[in-house]
Amino acid sequence: MTVKESIEARRSIRKYKADPVEPQMVREILEAARRAPSGNNSQPWRFIVVRDAAAREALAGTCHDQRWMAAAPVHIVVCAAPDLRPPFDEETPGMDAKRAIRDTAIAIDHLMLRATELGLGTCWIGWYTQASIKPLLGVPDNVFVLGVIVVGHPAEEPGPRPRRPLAELAYEGIWGRPFEGN
Repeated sequence: MTVKESIEARRSIRKYKADPVEPQMVREILEAARRAPSGNNSQPWRFIVVRDAAAREALAGTCHDQRWMAAAPVHIVVCAAPDLRPPFDEETPGMDAKRAIRDTAIAIDHLMLRATELGLGTCWIGWYTQASIKPLLGVPDNVFVLGVIVVGHPAEEPGPRPRRPLAELAYEGIWGRPFEGN
């Protein structure tokens, strides 16, 4: 599968088969995430792999009782650690955290696209509070939980979701001038 095919095939999967995800496949998707670019090569991401059924149930409860999550045999909790980035702009408080989150989001995208290429389904969950999820996993206060990525063998094949046309999203040179694509 090409990168383009992986991008076009990726869907948010909410139904999973009971089949376990092979450890080598988990390693493959984590390797893809690890290779994501980051500012100053700081690599501010950290990954917590959760396979235990009771822990997955607890995560589903913390994520506003989305019980369907627990059926996925692997949850990867992706964290952004701003303290790992070198200071960039001392004049703008909070920018290091924003950059760490941006960089970590790129790593999540790499992870999800590689999972798609391997025939796995994923869904990025972001509906929880930091105060409720961090204690479950021992995440330090200075680290931000960016997402719970549920991973498993899909038990559904949802079709593509509607996307806005490129003409509504891209501009040529300045805001509002339609992108011609020539």
